[in-house]
Order: sequence, then C-alpha cells, then structure tokens
Amino acid sequence: AQIKGKSLKDIPAKPISVDIQFKNLTLQDESISDRSIKGIDFNVGGDLAWNIQDKEVEIDKLKFGIKKLSLGVTGVVDYKEKPKIDGVISIGDTPIQSILDSIPGDFIPLIRGAKVAGTLDYEMEFSLDFNKLSALKLEPRIDIKNYKLLKSSKDVDIEMLDSEFKHVVRLNGDS
Repeated sequence: AQIKGKSLKDIPAKPISVDIQFKNLTLQDESISDRSIKGIDFNVGGDLAWNIQDKEVEIDKLKFGIKKLSLGVTGVVDYKEKPKIDGVISIGDTPIQSILDSIPGDFIPLIRGAKVAGTLDYEMEFSLDFNKLSALKLEPRIDIKNYKLLKSSKDVDIEMLDSEFKHVVRLNGDS
C-alpha cells in the first residue's frame, strides 16, 4: 500500500474570510448590569491567515462592530506551545457621540441621553503569553479631540467632564 499526500511544511497559510452577524441578542450578567441588556446587534468581519505548519494565525484587519462603533484588531496568535497573542486593538478617529449611541442603554444607564461633541482615536498594543502571564503587556493610547458636553444625561450631572481630560492607567501602582 502507498499513501500519498503533503506534509504540513508543504501546506501554505490558508486564508479565511470571516463575516458573522448576530442580531437581537440579550445579555444577562449581574456583574455587567443589574438588568438584562436586550436588542444587541453585533458583527465580526475580516481576514485571517492560518499557517498550519508554523502553528499560528495572522489576524489582518478583523473588525468587531456594534451599531456605528467598529473596533479593529490586527495581530498574530502563536499556538506552538501555550498560546501567545500579540496585536493591536484600535478605534479610528470616531465621533464620541457614535460611541455613546453604540453602547446598549441598559449597559451604562447613567450615560443614556447624554450628547457630546468631539472625536476619540484609540489604539492599544497588547501581548499575552500564556507561558508567562506576568509579562502581560497593555499599552493604550487615547486621543480625545474637541470634546464638549452638549447635554447631560437625565440621570447624572456630568458637567465636571465639560473639558478635555487625561486618563492614565497604572499597573501595580507604578507611576
């Protein structure tokens, strides 16, 4: 008997196009919200390249979307041993009002009805190695331009945010 075929080293990276739509989802988790979050529409789309020989998946411009908000992800998932993930999550220069409008009302009820002007540009480089979890790397960059509070939410007075501000994330109290 003779068996013919290709070894893994001869198999090129396999392109995978993703286009998944979720409609009218309900999320019920008390750690997120004290009420059910209903009517969530969510989509995922983009391209991946799966390299079987090198045991890695390259993520190229994968988009996660909720209403008008689109979050882009690029990077590499290496699964030779325990998974290692390196990548970038980004939201291109986007009107802040579009971001607020994309958040389901029951998720953060305190912002419901707020109207703002300005744009947000966000990017976070990350690295997660399951062989060394203590080496987790999160490097966010947030750029908020021309922010202006136009109307407060009826549930809270957020006039104190009526100007530009800077938010700094520190790990383990580092400065």
